[in-house]
Amino acid sequence: MKNFEKALLDLQIIVNNKIPAYNLPVHSGKSIRIGSLIVRNSKRFGYIIIDTATNKSIDTAYSKHGAVALANAHLKNASVREIKRCDKIIQKNLNDSYFYVNSITKTSDEIKQCILESRLEIAQNNIDYAKIFLDQFILQHIR
Repeated sequence: MKNFEKALLDLQIIVNNKIPAYNLPVHSGKSIRIGSLIVRNSKRFGYIIIDTATNKSIDTAYSKHGAVALANAHLKNASVREIKRCDKIIQKNLNDSYFYVNSITKTSDEIKQCILESRLEIAQNNIDYAKIFLDQFILQHIR
């Protein structure tokens, strides 16, 4: 049993020494910690990125994917232009999707319903592509 406890302690020391070198998102409570930044959900802004060193808000994002990507970009001093563009794509197409779903359920015209279903599918594809881009950015900038 002592060997197992010693191995567990050694593993904990290794993990504690190596994790700060990576910007891994850690979910704790209602927030996500990435390095020295915290991502929190907000009713007004979507997600707020807060720097714990200065205790100030750095940026905001509509989606969780966008907020985590923005936090990684701020930690690496990378450009946030494409991240904000993808976040806006998610915001616009998600709002459009809500409209299309509502219109599909309320219309009785089959042609209009078919057109709305096509637009809904396009909006969902746009959301998926933007999320894939943000996920790839997050995974590339973990180190």
